[in-house]
Amino acid sequence: MILSVRLSAVQHIVWTVLFLFLLLTSAAAQTGSLSGIVTDAGGEPLVGANISIRGTVLGAASDIDGRYVIRRIPAGSYSVACSMIGYGRVVQAVTVDAGDELVWNFTLEETAIQTGEVVVTAGKHAQSLEEVPVSMATFDRREVEARGIYSLDNALRKVSGVNITEDQINIRGSSGYSRAVGSRVLLLIDGAPVLAGDAGEVKFDVVPMYAVERIEVVKGAGSALYGSSALGGVINVITREPRERVTRARAYSGVWDAPHWEDWKWWGDSPRFLHGVDLQHGDAHGDFSYMLTGGLRHDQAYRQNDDYQRWNASGRAWYKMSPERNLSVSLNYSSNNRGNWVYWRGLRNALQPPVTADLSERIQSNKLQAAVQYRQTHSARFASMLRLNLYRTEFSTSSDTSDFRLRPNDQTQSTAYLAGLEWQGTYAPAERHFLTFGIDGSFATVDSRTYGVHDGGSGALYAQDDISLTERWHVSVGARFDVTAIDTLDIDAQLNPRIGSTYELWAGGVLRASYGWGFRSPSVAERYATASAGGIRTKPN
Repeated sequence: MILSVRLSAVQHIVWTVLFLFLLLTSAAAQTGSLSGIVTDAGGEPLVGANISIRGTVLGAASDIDGRYVIRRIPAGSYSVACSMIGYGRVVQAVTVDAGDELVWNFTLEETAIQTGEVVVTAGKHAQSLEEVPVSMATFDRREVEARGIYSLDNALRKVSGVNITEDQINIRGSSGYSRAVGSRVLLLIDGAPVLAGDAGEVKFDVVPMYAVERIEVVKGAGSALYGSSALGGVINVITREPRERVTRARAYSGVWDAPHWEDWKWWGDSPRFLHGVDLQHGDAHGDFSYMLTGGLRHDQAYRQNDDYQRWNASGRAWYKMSPERNLSVSLNYSSNNRGNWVYWRGLRNALQPPVTADLSERIQSNKLQAAVQYRQTHSARFASMLRLNLYRTEFSTSSDTSDFRLRPNDQTQSTAYLAGLEWQGTYAPAERHFLTFGIDGSFATVDSRTYGVHDGGSGALYAQDDISLTERWHVSVGARFDVTAIDTLDIDAQLNPRIGSTYELWAGGVLRASYGWGFRSPSVAERYATASAGGIRTKPN
């Protein structure tokens, strides 16, 4: 009797496995694939062209040989769009039958009008720049290399409407200058937030500029999708994924010239130098690729006690587990040792700190950011993403002085951790219609002589609907609900809606309108800071 029951159970399991296998085989048999080559008018392959199947979440990018492949396309008729910056968009109607391995090549014509650019930051999914209801700017790797840009703040200074004051980013006057108490603009590296857990500051040196593929800047409140700190906008730094072996290096050097006013020159006859070196190596082997980058930079500076020496290292690996599943792991590290310039001595000594400043004071800071991201295409219409992010920052000051004016609590120190977890889904119910939704949570812990010991957390739900009502008219509606708390303080809740629309007047001419709410939850530094810098003392509220 017992043996009979066991055999029955085994048979049940075997039949279940066989049924699932036949079901999956049947489903796979109802799909086809699309592949081909993307070239320019002269027949040269184009790398990085975007190919997407409208009405689905399926798409691909052309490789170094211009080749692309999109698998597991449900049988049916589709519009396939191919676009690339500097080239006109091409849309073709194709029919995919079950079991088909359809080959379709694209030829793109160059155009003087910059169209066809695909961005991912505004709506948290890939979409044409012409369909984005808020103003955006992009900065790609070619521009970075052509202009010899070695830091993110220098790159952002080239973007219209963006102003940089030390580590503060101001987009279209959205915020003023607030030293060491947080940013009103959210900084992302490959979609993962990198604002310090204690002061909510931007740390430009943690961004691996030599590994950048492009930078996307959203000009306007982004709280409806990104929550706190996106009050003035969002900056997303997207790193480069190699399609073949790449090994390269660069070195640069410069000298600061003398100021126009002789009274301002404080360094005598010896010039003040700036120099640095960057190294990079990456490769792609089948379904696995990686990129490693490192750099060292030393700036003697033209302002007294504003010099620094920093080095950084970064690495990212991509693994294509299957045609539907992708995993990436990234790590960014930076170390910076600098002087402590706060403000000038006076009009006749504009490049020197006050006489009471401690010129031996040094600030040592270290940053470590790590992220794991998993993407899965569940069907032709639905895809999801899961991201785990950790950001550790620490800084401390040291001094060789024995000056009685330097008080004990003028020596500052802080260590902060910020951990985040986000799940996002993207659903395409129809052609040129995307619904993006997700859940986002973070936890921060701070141990600081400056701010004290504190814990805080936040959670959010968000959703946004992007739909094209006509070929030219696009509408976006979304909202995000956030809750935040620090220590035992009351929980703050905030709802941020947004609505926007675009209308393409002509090729390259787009009329945009957007209305939305933005908010910012105060950082630990804003609530509890007790510090002194350059004679200016800060006390908590």
